[in-house]
Amino acid sequence: IEVLRIFKNIKLDYIFHLGEYSRVEQSFDDINKVIEYNVRPLYEIVKLVEKNKAKLIYSGSSTKFSIYFPGDFESPYAWSKKNNIEFINLYSKWKKINYAIAYFYNVYGPNEIQTGKYATIIGKCLYLKKTGKKSVPITLPGTQKRNFTHINDIVSGLLLVALYGNGDDYCIGSDESFSIIQVAKMLKMKISYTKSKQGNRKGSKMNKTKLKKLGWVAKIKLHNYLLETMYNKN
Repeated sequence: IEVLRIFKNIKLDYIFHLGEYSRVEQSFDDINKVIEYNVRPLYEIVKLVEKNKAKLIYSGSSTKFSIYFPGDFESPYAWSKKNNIEFINLYSKWKKINYAIAYFYNVYGPNEIQTGKYATIIGKCLYLKKTGKKSVPITLPGTQKRNFTHINDIVSGLLLVALYGNGDDYCIGSDESFSIIQVAKMLKMKISYTKSKQGNRKGSKMNKTKLKKLGWVAKIKLHNYLLETMYNKN
């Protein structure tokens, strides 16, 4: 909210709303943060979009298209993103704002969080590998699949959506999907299983029809990135 005040008297043509809480399993313990960072600021953002007659580019979440294991259910994070998307779609009908919603699929790349509660899968695995660990902890069952997508491919897709997209359902995700077990095998690491967690979805559906019409193609392969990063001494 404080940041929005900085832009109060500046004319904006595009407003990218990407800065929200973005962890699934951890969000069960962080409900207050989910509300504070995801739910409350959105109305201020759309008002800023309306005031500037700007185009809103919103980062949706692939959790909207989740396939859950039996007995599992939606996380607070997934709930917040789904409701934000519904609000934007409706607000555009109420106030005729210009917008496009892009969905990110398991982003990886330089500078991702490698340790601690909010570490990403790829970041954590590479950190353990480069620090000499022989095994990696994997949440049961380990067969859950993700369309890991490099940050450069995400950015290229996001720019296309900003310039040429209109409305909802622009899925930015790699055509390749890998289980967490497969990622560990790529890194030649042993697996130590940890108990299953709520919200750890089986996978996600993806329809890239609208994005491919804009000419987007994922260029970076996960396997190549892992190899390059493993043997990079810097």
